[in-house]
Amino acid sequence: MKKIAAILLFAAAPSMLMAQRECPTVKSKDLQKRYTEACQQMETDKELAIKSLTSLVQVAPDFYQASLILGNYYLDRMKDAQIRFEQKDALAYAKSAENYLQQSFNTCSNYDSSRATFLLGECYYLSRKYDLAKTLLTNFLNDDNPAGSCVARAKKRLSMIDDYNDIMAHPIKFDSKMLRDVSTKDDEFLPLISHDGTIMLYTRRQGRRNGTAIEELMMSTLERIDEEGEVFSPGIKMGPPFNMGDLQGGASLSIDNRIIYITICQGDDCDIHFSRNENGEWQPLVKLSNTINTDYFDGQPSIDPTGNVLYFASNRPGGYGGYDLYKVERKTADMAWSAPVNLGPTINTEFDEKTPYMHCDGKTLYFSSNGHGGVGGFDIFHSRIEDNGSFSKPKNMGYPLNTESDEVAYVVSADGQRIYFSAKMLSGIGGWDIYCAELSASNRPDPVVLPKGNPLIVENSVKFGRTGTTVTDTVRYGNNTTTVYEEWRKKPTTETEFVEYFKKKNPDNDGSNSRRRGGAIELEDINFDFNSSKLSDHIQGYLSRLAIFLNEYPQYNVELLGHTDGIGNVEANMALSKRRCNAVYNHLVKNGVNPKRLTLQGFGMSSPMASNDTDQGRALNRRVELLLVKE
Repeated sequence: MKKIAAILLFAAAPSMLMAQRECPTVKSKDLQKRYTEACQQMETDKELAIKSLTSLVQVAPDFYQASLILGNYYLDRMKDAQIRFEQKDALAYAKSAENYLQQSFNTCSNYDSSRATFLLGECYYLSRKYDLAKTLLTNFLNDDNPAGSCVARAKKRLSMIDDYNDIMAHPIKFDSKMLRDVSTKDDEFLPLISHDGTIMLYTRRQGRRNGTAIEELMMSTLERIDEEGEVFSPGIKMGPPFNMGDLQGGASLSIDNRIIYITICQGDDCDIHFSRNENGEWQPLVKLSNTINTDYFDGQPSIDPTGNVLYFASNRPGGYGGYDLYKVERKTADMAWSAPVNLGPTINTEFDEKTPYMHCDGKTLYFSSNGHGGVGGFDIFHSRIEDNGSFSKPKNMGYPLNTESDEVAYVVSADGQRIYFSAKMLSGIGGWDIYCAELSASNRPDPVVLPKGNPLIVENSVKFGRTGTTVTDTVRYGNNTTTVYEEWRKKPTTETEFVEYFKKKNPDNDGSNSRRRGGAIELEDINFDFNSSKLSDHIQGYLSRLAIFLNEYPQYNVELLGHTDGIGNVEANMALSKRRCNAVYNHLVKNGVNPKRLTLQGFGMSSPMASNDTDQGRALNRRVELLLVKE
């Protein structure tokens, strides 16, 4: 035993080499009394007991029993902070835990040495000091009489360290970009992207630097897609019935954006509520039944695409660990749900699983866990529902998607191409920020493709924001509906797909798929405001995507034909039509297109495509036509 202790102390820290001295005895009856009273207080007033023990150790540093209790206490606080994803607090608690545990060892290596060895190894593991943790936990298991209650966890930790080394040795390709207009100096986390990709909901936490936290449900809308990716609007606070005083966040939207599920917290008690959108107005929030909501944490809901299965996280008793994942099934349209079902030991561990997200393919579950083998504290995993209804073994999504920090709350676009997530990175603006990245093929769900055929237009006019701002989202299904400057939901991958995407869908409104001039394919017109040659944000995004196509397929050239409406004189309109061509030309060249592949011609007001007698007709005439010509 002494040999093992000596190895342990040498591995832990050089300052602990003196720990083999005989254990001192605290002879002061007053100090012994204070220690006994503090131990008794641990059951009734833990905070007061910790203050007493801290004061005791300051007076008597050799009181190793008190140091061990303090080390264990701060280790538990560290775990709690990590569960709340409060990394700064977790690191502070880790330092305190390590100091007290080492102090106990330095004073008396033989006092409860097996358990203390495990605790210090656990402390090092949670602090990401994996080499030290592996040495200590291995020594613990090699002890003549290891503390039985800790053996299974020590073996699990060693297995997780092996998983960490394996993951780090096989990094995946991963390049993330922070969503700058969404992320601020405050914390933004728990993002949700609507299934159509136009709305992002997330939680913003403000005021933590002043000691009090305010968490609010925020919304941003997709403004455009440019060469750097998606650009969302700055977040606005969701209006009533949301953000009415309690902490709110962790939202989930039904596939038609008509029902929202959110988490509302009062202290440590968090419950799931929902609201329906009726005639463009969100109705008052309704708490789900007590079979779902308990006196514990019940939150982070995710509704499946059918609207009938709700996944959530809870730390209620009876689970496998601290926080487990559960599901309930809706029995009737009036929100009557089945009793919660634990997702079982394949998903849940003796540690913590949180932030479930069921993709709209209906079978790929993403979640965060610190109990499966990973890189940092909480990593993101995915699991798929098998044909027999069971979940597959969770797969770590890899490094550097997962880092040595905490990653939580990944959501995946409907086409499976992109992920949105919250993380703490050096490149961020605040603490937690929201990022987007292309998802590697091995981590993708089944893509959800919008049905083709007869068009179906669904207008979602929903009031959001502090002032009730109305966001109209037109979801178009089918190939007969014109969507000018349509955003990429799935980037084309072949020449045919690119051409099909860019060519004009309904030229002259005659129902034909494309109009050709001498073999040229007509693309969507670029429209302008009155007497302006400025490109709107949506047009810039469209042209940036066109530049990507032209750069990938150099066999295509583009003719730019500029036009104006009939207001004004001939000379001024001719000059304006050329400026409009130049605006399009300059944007394409800026995005890498060879100028030699572009030709420009201004027509002024000479070639209208519609009547100049109406506002609508004049708006159509203010344009640059794009003709795609293959060499």
